[in-house]
Parts: sequence; structure tokens; C-alpha cells
Amino acid sequence: MSQPTPDLPDDVQRKIDDHLDAVERVLLRENVSRLERRNILDEVETQIHEMLAAHGGEDRAAAITEILSQLDPPEAYAAERTAATTPSAASAPAGRPFSPRGLWHRWREWWSVQPDRARLSPPAIVGAICGGLLLLLLAAALATHKPAPPLLLLLSLVGPTAPVAVTVLGFLAVRRIRRVESNEFGLPLALVETFFFPTLLANLALIGVLAASREAGLVLLAALVIIVANVGLARYAWRRFGHRFLNSVDALGPKA
Repeated sequence: MSQPTPDLPDDVQRKIDDHLDAVERVLLRENVSRLERRNILDEVETQIHEMLAAHGGEDRAAAITEILSQLDPPEAYAAERTAATTPSAASAPAGRPFSPRGLWHRWREWWSVQPDRARLSPPAIVGAICGGLLLLLLAAALATHKPAPPLLLLLSLVGPTAPVAVTVLGFLAVRRIRRVESNEFGLPLALVETFFFPTLLANLALIGVLAASREAGLVLLAALVIIVANVGLARYAWRRFGHRFLNSVDALGPKA
């Protein structure tokens, strides 16, 4: 919310805050997202300050009472909140909800932390999509004797970037889920995304070393041992270091 005007008397600022708090309670009751609430309250507060400035040197206490009586009552936002759009949404051309600006606004609203609504963490969802796309392209390439050039191009673009993106998005999802004001869930999925590709690369490197022996039986046995060892190590690591890892993630950023 924007900063209050510094020269306002305490009783005037208190009336403004009471009005804004009443509006926010209505918006919370209507399950309005955090981003939309903040923009609506900013617009209302800016409007109040502009109307105060228009009154000039008049008595501020009397002026604020008159101004608040001219504004829509807080309950009006329950029925008319769709008209109180955010600046980016209001500037989008009418009748074009899928314009670039409208899509960008929808994306920002979906991506932002929304404490008033429980949902699967958006970074975890995007990470799962990136990982699924990579697996789909790999399956298509392996199922084709001679992959088409467009498929090879997509694979060359997604292959190197998807593992990094999935790992980063998983780590970001862990941080968001652990934040105090967050109501997001999906911690197991976020942890899998964080550690899947680093563990996979380590396993592939070990299997590559074993494959140099040219003993197929030894490679198969080693692969089975690696899989069993991974499961056992993952269970042990979670019991031994899981909470310590989560506490370290929490310590990387402030819990706003």
C-alpha cells in the first residue's frame, strides 16, 4: 500500500485506515486475491489523498468526513469488485482477454502467493510440466527410428534447459510452500523436482563408468544395485537431513 501523507493529523489518518481496513475485510470475505486486494486498496487510498489535496487548506477532520461519505461504502465492493480492476487489467483492451497484456496480468495473478486460497504451488506445477515435456520428447525420439528435424530441434532446446529449470522451480516451490503467509501445498513434488535430475546425472555418470567394462551382466546388476541404493539413501537422507534442509531453505529468505 502506498505511504500515507506525512502531514496528516492522527485522527484523519485513523479514519482513512479504518475505511481501508473495512474495504479489505470485504475483499477477504469475497476471496479476492492478495495482488488484486493490494491494487484496489492502493487506488482507494490514492483517491482519498487526491480529494484531500483538492480541499486545500480546509479543516482536514471535517474534509475527511465529507470525503469518506462520498466514497462507495466498503460493502459495495462485494457486489462491484469486478469493476475495481487492477491497473494492468484495466489498461488491457476491452474484449481482448487473451491479448499479451491481459495474459501477462493473468499470469502474474496466478503466480503470486495467495494466502487466502489453498492450492498446489505454481512453481511445482510449472516444474512438472517442464519435466513431463522433456520425457515426452525423449519418448517420441526413442520411438522413432529416424526422428524428424523439428523433433531433434525441440529436443536440443529442451534437453539442456529442462533439468536446470525443473531443479530451480522445485527449489523455489519448497521455499514458497515453507513461507509463513503461504497456503500452498505440494512439498513432496517440489522435493522430487529439486533432487531428481542431480541424482539422475550422478547415477548416469556411475553407470557410464561401469559400462566401460563392456560386461552387460555387470552393468545390469550395477543398475539394480544403484536403484535400490537410491531408494535406501533417499529414505535415510530424509530422516537424517530432511528437516535440516528445509530449515536451511527457510533461512535463505525473510518470512514476510
